[in-house]
Amino acid sequence: MTKRFLGTLFLSVLVAACAQTEAPESEMSAESAPAPEITWESTDESASSEKEAMAEPMAPDPASLPDEFTVFFAFDSPILTPEAEAVIDQAVAAAVAKGKVGFAVVGYSDSAGSTQQNKAMSRWRALAVTDELVFRGVSETAIETDWKGDEGAISNNTPEQADRRVVIQLL
Repeated sequence: MTKRFLGTLFLSVLVAACAQTEAPESEMSAESAPAPEITWESTDESASSEKEAMAEPMAPDPASLPDEFTVFFAFDSPILTPEAEAVIDQAVAAAVAKGKVGFAVVGYSDSAGSTQQNKAMSRWRALAVTDELVFRGVSETAIETDWKGDEGAISNNTPEQADRRVVIQLL
């Protein structure tokens, strides 16, 4: 997460620096001349309707978006996977589209390990999701975080991935 953020920051600074260091017109050669502008030129009516469709993508109906999202974890790990981050992105996008301002984050673990270990793992997972929501711009005060350990397990006494989860509820 930090490497990705720093990489993005570096690229942003690099692009900004390049944009500010433009050579005067007298020093520009044919090689450094600005690229010609690309335009759509077609007499085909279907091509123009395709261009219009590409220009304005349809946003999903907020009512069709879910209010609950589930982030899954690997065995004995609170580390967010790229798939988990994508689910968090979907939750934030749905909250924005629906005008929701709060999140309930509840962590769970499977039944492998002691009750104390499971409670700690579910806490770490819930806090990892909470931290990621904050990283994506959600106010910490808008997030209610809880952890249940292996309480509320979906599977019966087996270490299943379905139990290694954090549920995000839009409030």
